[in-house]
Amino acid sequence: MKNKMRISLMLVLICVLAMSPVFAIDYAADQLYIDCMKNLDANNNIKITTDDQFKAGFCVGYMKGLDDMLYLRYSMQKDKSKKVWLYCLPDGVSLDAMSAAFIDYLKRHPELNAEEAGKIVIKALMEKYPC
Repeated sequence: MKNKMRISLMLVLICVLAMSPVFAIDYAADQLYIDCMKNLDANNNIKITTDDQFKAGFCVGYMKGLDDMLYLRYSMQKDKSKKVWLYCLPDGVSLDAMSAAFIDYLKRHPELNAEEAGKIVIKALMEKYPC
C-alpha cells in the first residue's frame, strides 16, 4: 500500500514538474501597457472581451504584486538607517491610479517600450509619487 502511494505521489510530482516553465519570460513595458489600457477601458465603462478582462486583471495584479514585493523588501532590511523607499504612495491611491501613472509615463517615454515592465512601473511611480 505504501509503495502504491509513493508511486502515485512520484507520478504527480513528475507531471507537475513537467508542466512548469524552465526559463524566465521577460515581460516588456509595452505588453503591460496594452493590459493596463484594457483596465482603463473597463474603468471607463467601455465594453471589453473576456480575454481583455483577463488582461485588465493582470495589470492590476502586476501593480499589486510589484508594490507588495517592494514593501516586503523594505520591511525586511536589517539596517534601519539604510531604509529607502523608492516611491511614496499617499493614502488612498488605488491600483488603478498606479496603472494610470504607468500608462502616462510610457506615453511620454515610448523609447522605453522594450524595457522590462517592472523597472518602468517603478520609474513611473517614482516620478508620480516621490518621497
